[in-house]
Amino acid sequence: MDMDKSTLHAGPAMDSSKWFEWLIHWKRLKIKMGFIKYIISLLVCLACMIPAISGFGQTKALKAVSDLDQVFEDGYRLPQTEDTMHIFGIRGEILSGQAVLMTKKNLSEVRVTTGPLVNRTSGYLIPDTNVAWNFVGSIPLSENAPNQLEEVLVRKAPARFPDYLMDVVEMDLRKGANQAIWITIEIPNDAEAGEYAGSISVNSSAGEVSLPLHLTVYPLNMPEKRHLKVTEWFSTGQFGKFHGIDEQYSEKWFEMLRIYADNLVQHRQNIFQVPMSAIEIAMDEEGQLEFDFTRFDQIAQVFWETGKMDFLETGELARFGEKVWFDTKIEFKNFTVFSKEKQEQMNLEGMQVIPYLLPAFENHLRSRGWLTTPRSRRS
Repeated sequence: MDMDKSTLHAGPAMDSSKWFEWLIHWKRLKIKMGFIKYIISLLVCLACMIPAISGFGQTKALKAVSDLDQVFEDGYRLPQTEDTMHIFGIRGEILSGQAVLMTKKNLSEVRVTTGPLVNRTSGYLIPDTNVAWNFVGSIPLSENAPNQLEEVLVRKAPARFPDYLMDVVEMDLRKGANQAIWITIEIPNDAEAGEYAGSISVNSSAGEVSLPLHLTVYPLNMPEKRHLKVTEWFSTGQFGKFHGIDEQYSEKWFEMLRIYADNLVQHRQNIFQVPMSAIEIAMDEEGQLEFDFTRFDQIAQVFWETGKMDFLETGELARFGEKVWFDTKIEFKNFTVFSKEKQEQMNLEGMQVIPYLLPAFENHLRSRGWLTTPRSRRS
């Protein structure tokens, strides 16, 4: 058959052009899809970066740090920070946590607020009254403890060291400050086990910033009975400096001592100490020593009345030598004795007092029932 060559190849030629058009279209589509994937990937990256860049340009940041670490005001060796405070414990336990407020400008009227903790499953509430907070105060140290290797020092003095929980509820902070905030949570004895959510907020002249708080309560109860003997020495010699109470054994003095006693038992301490200096010693006209245990008993009674103390620890009768803790020499303490004949105070060496003090002291403790078991003593 005689056919026109153009007619003979017309069909195949059109099919090839369509395939070519589809090929170009597919390549364009792949380019578009690649661009879309690129945009999606970019958006995902930006979303991941939001937590990191959200604080950029802010005047302050609030982060969680371990309550085992010290937070220095100037940011020295700032501990690792977290975006959420995680705490765990059991029913009846008192827990602690720590946050740090990092400022990028001067702030005034800085205050902290905490709310209730909500069980995420049941809605059970641990009230906000069980969540307390304190600013952490620092004290200046001009020198470190003697005879310490430099590598074991937390920080070389002079510097300001975080040390105590402040009672102020509002403060001003300078630019670049790192203010530690101590959190105390008391888990009720009947709290439901599970995961709890709450938050810590800081308000200031520059607005508000918050930190999520996550608490895990395990299905266990802290036993009421103490099984470990725990004691912590304290001194009433600084009541004047820190509490404005200069008159020893005054009504206000004993009120403050009761606050100390209550705080000790809240943290499950069951041993208290009464200094031997609370025993008033006098010498009569014939040179005989007389011992008055009135003040000693008053102090002891403050702690017994908490109902949670099990043991009384007496003060020391001996001391280290001139180098104090670093001296290998141990010697008896001296005693202040009031002379009835001279109507004045005098200082007697330990061996002039201790042989007479100890028998009288033991007899007195026995008469009060304080040498027997705690249960029989309080019954």
